[in-house]
Amino acid sequence: MTNRALASLFAVAAVAVLAACTTGTPSAGGDSSGSGDASASDDSCPTVAGLEYFSDPLITTTPEEGQIFGDGTSITFEGPTDIVPQYLLHYVDDDGEAHEISNSAFDPSAPEGTYTTVNSVFDSDANGHPGIFELFTVEGAGISGGKVVGDTVVLGRYCVSIKTE
Repeated sequence: MTNRALASLFAVAAVAVLAACTTGTPSAGGDSSGSGDASASDDSCPTVAGLEYFSDPLITTTPEEGQIFGDGTSITFEGPTDIVPQYLLHYVDDDGEAHEISNSAFDPSAPEGTYTTVNSVFDSDANGHPGIFELFTVEGAGISGGKVVGDTVVLGRYCVSIKTE
């Protein structure tokens, strides 16, 4: 089994355990102040405390602000080849509160350094709302003492528009 395949296996196992622990910070040089490439410019990308928009410099290609996601439209990032990125998708309700609705890993068969995913958000309250697409990876993912271990590192949060099929 290749290192990337092994890392993918551990990362997918870690999603369920670590998804609730995405309090990581960007890598050195990252900007978590909301002033990075993923910054929000208007009400279509509302600011939610704790989920500020930013993009780590390791991520070299990001989606357009407000890109549609959830109707089968793909979303693509480019970055380092030695990570297995995953994501959490939040929607922001009419009261400005964020709700996690989806999480997953990216397609491991994509060319290294290019990370693409397609997701269909089934009929839900998220339809037509802004969303926050949180890109993260797990460093040191593995199994120790029968438990999944690793450190979650958030690589960016990006504004998307959620549409359901």
